[in-house]
Amino acid sequence: MSGREPWREVLQWVSRGRLGRRKGWPDVPELGIPWQDTVSANRIGWRQRAANLHGEFVFAVDYQTCRRCRLAWVEEPHTLPDYQRCGLASGGLAALRNDHPGLS
Repeated sequence: MSGREPWREVLQWVSRGRLGRRKGWPDVPELGIPWQDTVSANRIGWRQRAANLHGEFVFAVDYQTCRRCRLAWVEEPHTLPDYQRCGLASGGLAALRNDHPGLS
């Protein structure tokens, strides 16, 4: 599973970007990158939060949340070497905390 959403890509292409966009993604101020939330390619039932710059994922982290337990897990944060020390990991994790308030 690649985590891609072909139907969303087609909708964006047909509507010239007006439809099929995700709303509410915070930007990484230094790079102007919107966060993308997709299905994790590595773990069943998990999500992936990623930053995409010019068609290349420069940061990604897998995560899972449980509203019942009020817990969240993150695993395997990865930033490409050229983009390390730019605040992508901090920004990605902060965006997850903002999107899922009240979870530990």
